Order: sequence, then structure tokens, then C-alpha cells
Amino acid sequence: MERRPHSALTMLVWRIALVYIVLFLCRAVFYLANAAAIGPLAWSELGQLAAGAWRFDTASVVYADGAFVLLSLVPFRFRERRWWRRIQFGYSLAANSLLVAALNLSDAVYFRYTQKRITADEVFFADNSNTASLLLKFTAENWAVTLCFVLITLLLAVGYRYRTPIRSRLHGAAFYAANTLVLGVAAGLCIAGARGGMTRMTRPITLSNAALYASDNARANLILSNPFCILRTIGSAGSVSYKKFFPPEELPRRFTPVHRPADSTAVNLAGRNVVIFIMESMSAEHSAHLMPEIY
Repeated sequence: MERRPHSALTMLVWRIALVYIVLFLCRAVFYLANAAAIGPLAWSELGQLAAGAWRFDTASVVYADGAFVLLSLVPFRFRERRWWRRIQFGYSLAANSLLVAALNLSDAVYFRYTQKRITADEVFFADNSNTASLLLKFTAENWAVTLCFVLITLLLAVGYRYRTPIRSRLHGAAFYAANTLVLGVAAGLCIAGARGGMTRMTRPITLSNAALYASDNARANLILSNPFCILRTIGSAGSVSYKKFFPPEELPRRFTPVHRPADSTAVNLAGRNVVIFIMESMSAEHSAHLMPEIY
């Protein structure tokens, strides 16, 4: 049986609402995974937390789905064709499963180690040769969160309603004029959502604004969401720059921490036990004192 056609605007509203539902589910997983660090939530504070979450989720939706809004509302008839709808579906599923679901669910695990959300700094330092193997290891170890990701991705695919046809009742000049107006209004709303408001005094919101809606830093991190945290910190992400004075093969000749005696029998090592610890950082995940629940 052929499905009843819907307007492009109606389907766009439904699909954006689905992204908000996914963000809510990811936040629920984040809280359940870090309830001990965040603490119990009182009914009296839920309204303010929800207001802050809505503001940051809107920015995340704009960052992840801004191009999808354009694809959905482009004022031309080819947007009703099946090949165009396939492009929309592919973009929506990829962007929201990776940029929204995967990043926010990864935050649910990552937060317990650093007490902060994933930002551009983590993306910069993830550029290592063993990044892929570590991701596979963490995915297997946190299988419950991985299962949540699979279920949320299925929700995005099924809830998208790909087979629903798109038809407009307008024709001729009325179609182009009305849809151009709708696209302009949607673009204005996206700009306001990315900035965090529509008033003249509103500046683009930053991560620190989450503290305005929460009583402590842990609850502020509960309000935040990705991809907002990553895209808003790209400009401030640290980078390592250094000058190489010697080629790699010359460095061992000038200094090496490895020292071997020419004659091992000439040195009495009985009763000696020398242990050298080399730590890449002093982050919380390396300290049993700071993270006793892990160690």
C-alpha cells in the first residue's frame, strides 16, 4: 500500500525531533554511567537542567544537521525524487549516528577518567598509530554502551521514515516563493540555535555557559553535549610545535637513558632493584588516589 505523502517541512520537523530524542537517550546513558560522580538529581533542579540541555542540544543539532536542513528544504522539485531522498537519508544516518550518538556515548565512558566532556583536544591527541586498536579495545570492554549505540542507530534508521514520499501541494511560482521563504526562516533559526539565542546581546555560547544552569561542574557536564563541545573548542585546541635540532639517528649517540656495563660480571647488582616509571601525563586515569573506584 502506498504511503500518504508528507510535506518536506513536516518530515524535517519529525526528523529533527528524532535527533532531540536521541540526545535525550544519550544523556540518560551518560547519567547512568556516571551517577556516582554527578550525584542524585532533585526534582527542583530538573527544570533548569532541561532548559540548559535544550540550549546546548540545539547547538549540537545545528552543527550536525545544518547541511541536512538545507538538503531537506532546498526550493527545487528534485528534492522529491528518490535519489535525492537517498542522499538525505545517508547523510542523516551517518551524521547523527557518528557525530551525535557515538560521541555522546563515548563521553559516558570517557568522563569517568577526566571529569570533562570530549573536546577538540582529545581529537588532536587521538592522532596516534594505536588509536584504532584502542578504540576496538574500549568498544569491547564497554559492551553495554556499544549495545546502546547499536540500538540508537537502529532507532535513527527506522524512525527516519525513509519510505514516506515527499510531495508539495504548491505549483509553479507559488512553490518556489513559499519554499524559498521557508528556507530563509530555517536558516535564521539555525543561526540563532548555533549562537544560543536570538537577542542582540546574545553571544555564541561556550562550554562555560553550562555552569549557569547547574549547581556544580558535574551537572554542568551533564548539560553539555557533542558535537557542540568539539566544534566550539577547535580554535582553542592545543597543538605541539617543536624544533628538531638533530636527526633521530644522531640522538642516541648524544644521549641515551639505556646504560649497559661493558662487563656485566664487573658490576655487582645483588640486592639492587631499580624501577623507572615513565608517565605520559598526570591525568586522573593514572592515579589510584584520584580514581580509587577503578583501581
